[in-house]
Amino acid sequence: NPDFLEHYEPSLRAAGRLQQELRLLTADNPAQQQQLGKLAAAIDGKILVSNRHVALRQAGEGAVAQRDVAGGEGKRWMESIRKIVEEMRQEESRLLEQRQAQVEASTQRTLLTLGLGLAVSITVLTAIFFLLRREIARRTQAEESLAVTLNSIGDGVMATDTEGKITLMNHVAAQLTGWTPAEARGRPVTEVFHIINEETRKPAPIPVEDVLATGEIKGLVNHTALIARDGTERAIADSAAPIRDGTGGILGVVLVFRDVTEAKQTQQEILLGAQKVQAANLLLQAANTELEAFSYSVSHDLRAPLRHVQGYVEMLTREAQTQLSDKARRYLKTIADAAREMGQLIDDLLAFSRMNRTEMQEATVDLGALIQEIRQMLEHATPGRNIRWNITPLPRVRGDPAMLRQVLANLLDNAVKYTRPRNPAEIEVGCAGEEEGRIIFFVRDNGAGFDMQYTAKLFGVFQRLHRADEFEGTGIGLATVRRIISRHSGRTWAEGRLDAGATFYF
Repeated sequence: NPDFLEHYEPSLRAAGRLQQELRLLTADNPAQQQQLGKLAAAIDGKILVSNRHVALRQAGEGAVAQRDVAGGEGKRWMESIRKIVEEMRQEESRLLEQRQAQVEASTQRTLLTLGLGLAVSITVLTAIFFLLRREIARRTQAEESLAVTLNSIGDGVMATDTEGKITLMNHVAAQLTGWTPAEARGRPVTEVFHIINEETRKPAPIPVEDVLATGEIKGLVNHTALIARDGTERAIADSAAPIRDGTGGILGVVLVFRDVTEAKQTQQEILLGAQKVQAANLLLQAANTELEAFSYSVSHDLRAPLRHVQGYVEMLTREAQTQLSDKARRYLKTIADAAREMGQLIDDLLAFSRMNRTEMQEATVDLGALIQEIRQMLEHATPGRNIRWNITPLPRVRGDPAMLRQVLANLLDNAVKYTRPRNPAEIEVGCAGEEEGRIIFFVRDNGAGFDMQYTAKLFGVFQRLHRADEFEGTGIGLATVRRIISRHSGRTWAEGRLDAGATFYF
């Protein structure tokens, strides 16, 4: 595909350059250099395989290329590359942990005050200032290097001398304070770095004098705000650390600070959202309790008159059987059938309402065994039907066995029901790949099907796309399927054509 090759070919050219950059970065680590040699060989192997596939395709040998790909050589090279990369990352992580442990011994409370980002910034700046003191003759070159480093740091950085006057600052500090480095240099830090307590609105102390006196790292009190030169107010988090020379003497103080206004707003929004969710949960719990009570009440209140209807219909049929006309007997049969259907509908509604309250019992489920069990049950219930079953081997999955049995029973029962006009009826069950690590299953039939413009109604309660006199049912089955699969954090959907069958996926 030429569109892919436009990106692929530059990537090949970049591979060598990037390996060379990585080799320079790890020049002080013989083990990593050895790993780089293995990595280069693996990359060359992968590029060789890819080029071979491209050449085959460009030569019109697509089938040969596919067989070559299926051989898995490219995949094995990629697995080797990933393995080497992971080993190199682990080695770098080990070195980083080792260096962090060394840093912790000398910086004491730095990590507790600032976190990893600020600690690294302070360590870099302190080291730079040590070099500046020890190599005063190279001050100009060192200052240029320092400026580049400071401006690459995402936090505001400001340094002072032993008198608390600013000696340098990076561009982030300039943006936050509103002072340019040239304007700020030589001014007292209190003039440029104006901070207040957000709660009391009073000036907050800058711990420069404390750091100069004690040589310890200091952090600002909570709820500190920086007032910029133009009056803009920003919430900040920061700390101050001593700058020492080679003998341990204090040369000044470095302030590292960052704008946390958005973070604080986000935290407040999260807190407010959590409170709203908690309130909504309480309302939902109360509503569920009321709904459960209502369900049982409706069940009891509806069943009693239904039993009366069914009982009196049976009695009337027995008592007046010889006195009733054929039409009257049909009326009585219609009443009895409607009462039974109403009872089934009540049972289905109660089962549907309990579905969210039933505790899930997760276990390993053999879907193949469940399918066979349900299939035998349906065949016994439909003697004389010519049904062709095509059930492919199904894997074991994790889920609630009883709930998943209900899902499969509902889908297969629908397939049997809606293929009633077909001879033979064809029902297929199988897998259709994966989605985010979850297996996709499907049940397909050649039955009545449905119009795709109504697909949104399929999984709703009481939603029926066929008349009751065509196919019996209460309109609860697919809604139950969706609710069960949702409780397993999955999803359901369907495809079909009117009078040409349907496929249900989950």
